[in-house]
Amino acid sequence: MQGLQNNNDTTINSAISDVQSSDTYLNEQLAFYGTVQDRVAGAQSFGQNYTVQLQTQLSGVQDANEAESITNMTQAQTQLQAALQSEAQLPRTTLFDFLT
Repeated sequence: MQGLQNNNDTTINSAISDVQSSDTYLNEQLAFYGTVQDRVAGAQSFGQNYTVQLQTQLSGVQDANEAESITNMTQAQTQLQAALQSEAQLPRTTLFDFLT
């Protein structure tokens, strides 16, 4: 400050250099914290989206239509039994049965 009041060119040039260095440092810090802020915002967005997805899945499980689920399971069991009975009625002949 004294150099500026005394109009000392050396002190003023030194101060300008210090201000420029400070400006460069502050710009670097601004860029760094901007990147960090973007990452935090991205993580928050991901967390919110994932929470909604999990809540939707949970709702689908909790709010399942009980009667419809029982009907679907009964139909699946009936279809399985029919498939097993059909397979049991298939002929069990092989090529060796025809050769003898």
